[in-house]
Amino acid sequence: NCKNFLSSGSTGYLRLNNVIVVEKVDIKRSTGDVEFNGLDAGEIEIKTSTGDVEGTLLTEKTFSIKTNTGDVDVPRLSSGGLCKITTDTGDIDIEIK
Repeated sequence: NCKNFLSSGSTGYLRLNNVIVVEKVDIKRSTGDVEFNGLDAGEIEIKTSTGDVEGTLLTEKTFSIKTNTGDVDVPRLSSGGLCKITTDTGDIDIEIK
């Protein structure tokens, strides 16, 4: 549990398990996958250039998704805080627990 969560890096795999954030999650990676299980926050922003983003959220979100060459599988919800995910060449796969 924390108020805000910020992670940035040029390369590397990031995995989060059961992370509850009161305000905002902000993750930026140049290359590397981002995976999470049981993530929740008021607002989520994840950006990668060449990595997949996949995971499960604990509550519904309003999704803003962009990928240039990847596949997208996210719930079609429009309630809750913003979940913005951007990747140039990665897949995006999100579920709600």
